[in-house]
Amino acid sequence: MALAGGIGGGLRAPRISLLSRLLGLNWPLVWLVATLAAIGFAMLVSAANGSIEPWAWRQAVRFGVGLGVAVVVALIDLEEGVRMASNIICSMAARCCCCWGWS
Repeated sequence: MALAGGIGGGLRAPRISLLSRLLGLNWPLVWLVATLAAIGFAMLVSAANGSIEPWAWRQAVRFGVGLGVAVVVALIDLEEGVRMASNIICSMAARCCCCWGWS
């Protein structure tokens, strides 16, 4: 008798808490990327003669949003992510079919 595992199988992995997922992230890599981004922001401020307004502020906001999205995606459980992706794909396909039929 073979036991089915994995995403579609009958065996489920134990739930991992949000705190343990956060602690499991590769924080040295996150700090390295943030440090490189900070150096880039300093270069943009320097290019703008000490002003943060033309380029550095918008780039910092983009980096912050991107880093936040990356952390949220890293915290999503794989099984839940596959389930969410399939739901999103099905809803987008249904919307495309409805729009094509009425245009």
